[in-house]
Amino acid sequence: MNVEERVLGCLWAGAVGDGYASFAEFVEQPPPSGPDWRSTDDTALTLGTCRAIRGAGAVVPEAIAAEFLRLYRRKALVGLGASTLEALRGLDVGGHWALVGRTGEMAAGNGAAMRVAPLGFVLDVRCERDRRLVSDVVRITHRNQEALASAMAILWALSAVVFEGIGGDGLLEHVAGRLHDSQTRDNLLQMAPLEGREAWFECARALGMSSFAATSVPLALFAALRMLDEGLEPVLRDIVEAGGDTDTVASMASQVAGAALGLDFVPLGMRSALYGSDEIGHEVSLFAKYVARS
Repeated sequence: MNVEERVLGCLWAGAVGDGYASFAEFVEQPPPSGPDWRSTDDTALTLGTCRAIRGAGAVVPEAIAAEFLRLYRRKALVGLGASTLEALRGLDVGGHWALVGRTGEMAAGNGAAMRVAPLGFVLDVRCERDRRLVSDVVRITHRNQEALASAMAILWALSAVVFEGIGGDGLLEHVAGRLHDSQTRDNLLQMAPLEGREAWFECARALGMSSFAATSVPLALFAALRMLDEGLEPVLRDIVEAGGDTDTVASMASQVAGAALGLDFVPLGMRSALYGSDEIGHEVSLFAKYVARS
């Protein structure tokens, strides 16, 4: 499978996961019927990252921050978390991209991890210089080591399934072994020996499906492993059933599984059910072609 196919699978799956689960974020209600799944800021910021990379021809944090601000001023971001919203308000009044990101315990959300997937196809997280660049991109909205650890966990997982041939057994332990000391790492190590639907639900109940990155990212990576065996929609249904920050957990899990399995992993019917699918497909295709040429 070529890298373009993996990019398509990653980004399409993430958008579908986001849209499918967004209706249930922190509420209890049945899924909508028909083509009315609406993606949120998870997808908008991910695709914004793609546009900024293409426009600059490289990963340039200042360009990414400028694209985020453009989306914010257009009111194109739905469901923003507190840390991201605070950073965007800072940018909007002229703050520097490296200084507006939230700090402290309340900045340990998953708002950075949910948008970093495009970096996994244009940076090499095995390279220290590229890891520093990831840190800069994360700090646009989150100046917090737990938020950074969780974003790195997503990128190490993408590196493993796309470039290193690691998937299924050993993935969570592999990712944990590359993270700095953090709750994200500890939770991944606790989940690493587990498998199956019931074990996933037990973890979700024990940790909670909140937007705290140290719990939501490990749960998302565990869900991604299940998707490799069980398919996309059954696991998305379980994420919705678990409640909490459903759209972000679903999006991150789907990104990793989609990168592993390619575009065929995402049924055409699910892509078509996503509101704005033509525009999303256009952005995804442009970035996939950009990566293939790079």
